Amino acid sequence: MPQREETIARCKCGREIANLRSYVDTQTATRFLTARCEQCGEIVVVLADQDQRAVSR
Repeated sequence: MPQREETIARCKCGREIANLRSYVDTQTATRFLTARCEQCGEIVVVLADQDQRAVSR
């Protein structure tokens, strides 16, 4: 079951996106936090550090 992250991000429509899911790229071991905006459907992808805190958007 995917872990949930406490970070809050905003999509292009301005809506706050919470409950980002952790995703690891198996080829590069890069960690991302992802979620889909319920209002506009945009997929938000945030780069995460080793502790799964948001680093950048």
